[in-house]
Amino acid sequence: MPPVSGREVGRMTGLELPVLAMEHMYLITEDMPEVIEFNQTRGKELMHCVDFDGEIYLRQERNGMLMGTYEKACRPWSPITTPWDFGHELLAEDIERITPELEVGFRHFPAFNNAGIKKIINGPFTFSPDGNPLVGPVRGLTNYWSACAVMAGFSQGGGVGLALANWIIYGDPGFDVFAMDVSRYGDFATLGFTNAKVRENYSRRFSIRYPNEELPGARPFLTTPIYDKLKEAGAVFGASYGLESPLWFAPKGEEDKFSWRRSNDFDVVGAEAKAVRDSVGVMETSGFAKYTITGKGAEAWLDRMLTCRIPAKGRMSLAPMLKDDGKLIGDFTLAKLGERDFLLIGSGIAEDYHMRWFESHLPKDGSVALKALNLQLVGLSIAGPNSPR
Repeated sequence: MPPVSGREVGRMTGLELPVLAMEHMYLITEDMPEVIEFNQTRGKELMHCVDFDGEIYLRQERNGMLMGTYEKACRPWSPITTPWDFGHELLAEDIERITPELEVGFRHFPAFNNAGIKKIINGPFTFSPDGNPLVGPVRGLTNYWSACAVMAGFSQGGGVGLALANWIIYGDPGFDVFAMDVSRYGDFATLGFTNAKVRENYSRRFSIRYPNEELPGARPFLTTPIYDKLKEAGAVFGASYGLESPLWFAPKGEEDKFSWRRSNDFDVVGAEAKAVRDSVGVMETSGFAKYTITGKGAEAWLDRMLTCRIPAKGRMSLAPMLKDDGKLIGDFTLAKLGERDFLLIGSGIAEDYHMRWFESHLPKDGSVALKALNLQLVGLSIAGPNSPR
């Protein structure tokens, strides 16, 4: 099957999977005396190696070496559709494109300068926008499962296979797999978004990422009506489920400076928190997932799905949700708007995940109507002791 045929199979059902193949090149040398000597004197193969400066990786290949790159000048392969007649053919060599990385590699590992190049390999390499696999049941489709974008088959295949087997047989993967759950992407993950994020991820494959660092690819993508006003006020944004969400407000002239310790936002965020605690603050809540649940069976269904007491009309309540084994899979706020009308608010990044769960547990008699509002409902939260004034 073609390396991204999952994309084309998905389209048969109306599903657009966020997956893209990149051209990936590596070279294999002729036999190297240094490799042979190491094997004979040590009794083992050379260790694998990653060179972060050169964006390259090395490993022994028979009596020679393999050198591969994750080059900055990366190139997608067949970004719109995949030829159905493509099997396991290789792509044309383009050694000039990876020359800057190879120059670093040959400088850092001088033995390569004396080695002949036996073969140059260029082939499609499949990625999702964040580089993790896309695994799990697909929302709205019966017995339709995804297991694609597995870019490192030997290292990831076992875990992906185990999670999928558990899921199919027992209804649960058996461990936390949200980082590779296909539901972490919603309809926002278009072809353009996927292309930009995959290229960014590929070109940064060996780049060290700081905690909480936000990457610029495909941004801004989704914004709310007050995005420009927030930006003018100094908002520093993060991307969540495709949406630009303000994280903190930087003083004029200040920008994000990430660190392994405390980044430059630490004192500013502390001052923001103190202002809300002592006085009043405003926070945009548009990034939360919002669901309406209506119908004659709405209250009974929610009472079964959530672990809280159903609030009285006009009231709200915290509402955890458990799965079949009693483990937490959601933490919501539930508001009762009317006798048959409810509003449920939860984590924005888990909207598709929770909708998959909700829809699979809806009563068959049509007594409950469920709708995800997404950005159809946006808003602000006003908090602090002075908020009523």
